[in-house]
Amino acid sequence: MRHPPHLWPLLAGRALLAFAFGVLALAWPGITLYALVVLFGAWALVDGVSRLVTTIRAGADNDRRWPEVLGGLAGIAVGVLTLVWPAVTALALTVLIAVWAIMIGVAETLAAIRWRRVLTGEWRLVLAGVLTFVLGVVLLLAPVPGALGLSQVMGAFAVVYAGLLGALAMRVYRWEKDHPVVVMGGPHAAPG
Repeated sequence: MRHPPHLWPLLAGRALLAFAFGVLALAWPGITLYALVVLFGAWALVDGVSRLVTTIRAGADNDRRWPEVLGGLAGIAVGVLTLVWPAVTALALTVLIAVWAIMIGVAETLAAIRWRRVLTGEWRLVLAGVLTFVLGVVLLLAPVPGALGLSQVMGAFAVVYAGLLGALAMRVYRWEKDHPVVVMGGPHAAPG
């Protein structure tokens, strides 16, 4: 499988965005629901767009990119819904985040399975996917307690997720550096 160069900055950007969201949610314990909605909506929207850009740039076969496309579309949809509907109740937001987390968890786990042929250390993406999926299930099973501590739960999750995604970005950076891609007819094309 060939991947075009420079996918690592998108992964690193997603990690930085998740980290910023997590730190803000943890450092601001009295965060209002409205502020949490806006922060989460921005994170989900940018993450979804980044996923789609990463998938398009990766140039994978159509039958192999559906998990990433599904994750990107889910992020965009959830991000737009939370930004358009900022007066959402805590319970509805908890359920919305739970569904998003389950979809992202499945998409990332399936993507990691695809990457295992190319990249060592894909366990980080599997762990991030499983962690995200478990967060979604826990929030669905206990939405009221989840809503009460939502900023702390989401903040802690986002910081751990950012660390895993950042480590994966570093691994992809090293892989891309060691495996340059030859683009036919481009400035980096092999001499003919």
